[in-house]
Amino acid sequence: MEAVEAAESRESGRAIEAGFEIGGGGYYEIKVLGADGMIMRHFVDANSGQVTRTDRQQMEEFFTRLRLIDMQNARTTLRQAIVIAEQRVGGRAAEAEVERDGDTVSYRVTVTNNDRLQEIKVSADGQVTSLR
Repeated sequence: MEAVEAAESRESGRAIEAGFEIGGGGYYEIKVLGADGMIMRHFVDANSGQVTRTDRQQMEEFFTRLRLIDMQNARTTLRQAIVIAEQRVGGRAAEAEVERDGDTVSYRVTVTNNDRLQEIKVSADGQVTSLR
């Protein structure tokens, strides 16, 4: 997903959440957990692929579910999990996020395909573990 790549290229970190918003011509909101432990929220124009705005987001809500070390140890990134989910069901990701899964992370990706939403869970090693 190009929007995730654009956001990650702005920070030294990994994307932890991605969502598409229809308003304003369409844009992606990508949250990146930086190597410094801070979360940056990037808004990426859906048409141009350019980051149009960046701001810091309160992090307290993420501390209970994510640890930086778990993100760094995961072999699969959010961007890779999105590609895996899209290929698995033949659609486009509408939303994606990182979740804590025991002592590692997993990715929940919602894919739209012919007006149907499917939720795909991808493990830290890139395996599809759930499809709904």
